[in-house]
Amino acid sequence: ACLTTPPAAAPLLLPPLLLLVLWASPARAEEDGAGAEEGWAAFYSRDFYHMLILPLMLATVVLGYLARPSTSDDMPAGFRRFQYTYILVWALCVAADWLQGPYVYALYAAYGF
Repeated sequence: ACLTTPPAAAPLLLPPLLLLVLWASPARAEEDGAGAEEGWAAFYSRDFYHMLILPLMLATVVLGYLARPSTSDDMPAGFRRFQYTYILVWALCVAADWLQGPYVYALYAAYGF
């Protein structure tokens, strides 16, 4: 049996990408008091990074979809459960690492780095 399958996390990647787009939206700029008169076009043409965020996200999703392995072979029994367990544990580890970021920054700041 072939153990190569498309990543089970592919649908899980879209909500964070959508949240990133919404977080960087002109409405947020209005809340911050920066550029209340800006529209979507003005926001995304502001500089190099704003201009490339959506095309690069789209390219990442398309290339990730095209790079997935073939699933013509049957998966072993229980492999889908293993995939979901793995992605859950991985997500918890990444979240834990993300949560310690402010404390590491404070530690470096205290030592003068």
